[in-house]
Amino acid sequence: MKYQVKRILPLLLLVLLLSACGQKPLFSVSTNEDNSISVTAERGPKDSAGIAYLTVGESEQIVIDAANLNKEGKISLRFMAGILGSENFPSEAAYEVAVSGGDSAAFSADPGEYTVAVIAQSKLSGTARIYTAEVSRQPGERYEGTVILEGMEETVHYEQIRNDTIGFEMGYDYENCVRFTEADRERIISQWEDPDHPEIYLEITHSADDAEKTAAAILEALSSSYNPTRNTATLDRAGSCIEIDADADKEGLMSIRELQMVYIIPADDGCLVAWGHYTMESADGWGARFRNMMNTFKAL
Repeated sequence: MKYQVKRILPLLLLVLLLSACGQKPLFSVSTNEDNSISVTAERGPKDSAGIAYLTVGESEQIVIDAANLNKEGKISLRFMAGILGSENFPSEAAYEVAVSGGDSAAFSADPGEYTVAVIAQSKLSGTARIYTAEVSRQPGERYEGTVILEGMEETVHYEQIRNDTIGFEMGYDYENCVRFTEADRERIISQWEDPDHPEIYLEITHSADDAEKTAAAILEALSSSYNPTRNTATLDRAGSCIEIDADADKEGLMSIRELQMVYIIPADDGCLVAWGHYTMESADGWGARFRNMMNTFKAL
């Protein structure tokens, strides 16, 4: 009996010691349902690595929050444009950045899907988070975007505007448009148009009625000359809204040159109406420009 006790006690002590002090180092990188990446470490060794995925939208920047990592720790991140294993996956990173524990970083990136490699540059403990956030722009700030015009990608130069009376902000294509602000409306008109009698312009107004009632009224008004269709659209900054397109007369002969594109965006005090007017000949040009401008639109 004494012999058995002597043999068992050292084994028990060894098991307790291993459970208290012999835990395996931990380093994990995971993609979350909210389009963020979590890094979790517990004595994670240097050169530990993992991959995850992140989608960057228009007018979004990438944020790396390492406030909860140990201050002696450091991680580096490589952002590869595309999904690992996909055709034409790049061999070089689109962006590379390093962040120390206790700090954070933010930078702008082209919209798209990214494979993100996270590498421990030192021993790590704690957590970090990588996510996207909307870029905050000031009125008058200018920035670049892209638009597909007739199958070709074109760089667009936007200027941030804000209308507190109507209740919105957006970027407008200042190189190709002229802005006209009135008491109850904002008009963004093609610079080649007569501003008093334009055919190509985007007009933004506020309606005290809710989005459904406003959409019904617009559909009724358009139906006298057009065959309008109603859809649900999702704008990059404004979110889900009602979209109405009217691109043919009731007989389907396309005899009406003017096309209509309407976005109805819900707001706390009614809704906002962004109504694009353009011609059949400019559908692939101005139609695309207006739609891309609307992806910079946000109700205040």
